[in-house]
Amino acid sequence: MSGGSIRQHAESFAVSLVHAFLGRAVSTSTWLSVGFEHLDAYLEDGRLIIVIWHEFLALAPALLGRVGRAGKRRTPAICALASTHRDGALAGNIAERFGVTPIQGSSTRGGGSALRSFRKFFERRFLMIIAPDGPRGPRRSSARGLNFAGLDDVAILPVGLAMNDPIRLSSWDRMILPCPQGVGTMRCGPVTVLDPSAGALSKYAVVWALNKVSH
Repeated sequence: MSGGSIRQHAESFAVSLVHAFLGRAVSTSTWLSVGFEHLDAYLEDGRLIIVIWHEFLALAPALLGRVGRAGKRRTPAICALASTHRDGALAGNIAERFGVTPIQGSSTRGGGSALRSFRKFFERRFLMIIAPDGPRGPRRSSARGLNFAGLDDVAILPVGLAMNDPIRLSSWDRMILPCPQGVGTMRCGPVTVLDPSAGALSKYAVVWALNKVSH
């Protein structure tokens, strides 16, 4: 077996292991939902972009489950931006196990193609998830804000997640991992509908909105 094949098998095993752990930890935990009337009001239209800080991505399966239950006529199709780096590819593979379509790209590499893909999925009424401080920080910062020029009726929903006694990694974002049979909170803030002529949300507005729902 070649070195490349061994690495692929190892990465596939790691993805399966992380997916199983996150799925069990989230499903055995109790979740409190706050402010989800903001989500429900826009969910059926499909033109919604959820923004969360990078440190909460491992808790996102709880949010995905809540979004799926909220869909009155259909289960929303969801896509998310994933870094083109190797760790981003692994994260994208894990996201796929939870039913999320990863879009490869970032602000520094593949950003143009990612925006084009976002436009395509947006027009198909996919729900989108973005971590504005990813893929490498700084933590809880948005260097460029959010720019969706050319897209009409963009609604942005800030979401914060928290968990009692979480596992915190020593990564740049101090990522939170869920604990099995834990207690967590998902909090939505008010939706911001972008002015079509501007199509952007400043970095200050992004940070303010996300920090207001994050702890």
